[in-house]
Amino acid sequence: MQFYTNPGYMTQHSSPGTPRLLAAMFYDLILLFGILLLATTLVVVPLKISHDSTTLDGNLLLLFQLYLVAVSVIFYTWFWSHGGQTLGMRTWKFKVVSQSGEQLSLLNAFKRLLLALLTLAPAGLGVWWKLFDRDSQTLYDRLAGSRLILVAVQK
Repeated sequence: MQFYTNPGYMTQHSSPGTPRLLAAMFYDLILLFGILLLATTLVVVPLKISHDSTTLDGNLLLLFQLYLVAVSVIFYTWFWSHGGQTLGMRTWKFKVVSQSGEQLSLLNAFKRLLLALLTLAPAGLGVWWKLFDRDSQTLYDRLAGSRLILVAVQK
């Protein structure tokens, strides 16, 4: 698709605004919550049936927590590396691409996720950076070598 690789579209005005970004992030968190609820059910129901208990402790609890982290990582990295959009991003009509306009690799999507978690932890600094950045990029996108672009509406 020429739209995404054309450098003319990679301007400051092609980046989604902060309210749009926050709305998409909220939308995705609601979706992720539902997915994590389903993932939990897939573990707890068989445990309840086989052991007549749903108590997770010790190593089993750690394994379960790692499982939920893995589900979350897969959610974001898969969407970002396969089309560049989560459902929230698709709804709000923007996507993530590399600085050259290409689709993110799985490794780059993972790198973006780790940097987003690190930069969002201190009071959302990673997003608020966007307000002062010369290209209107989030801190984690700047560090990961990715960027958000608006998607043209197909008619």
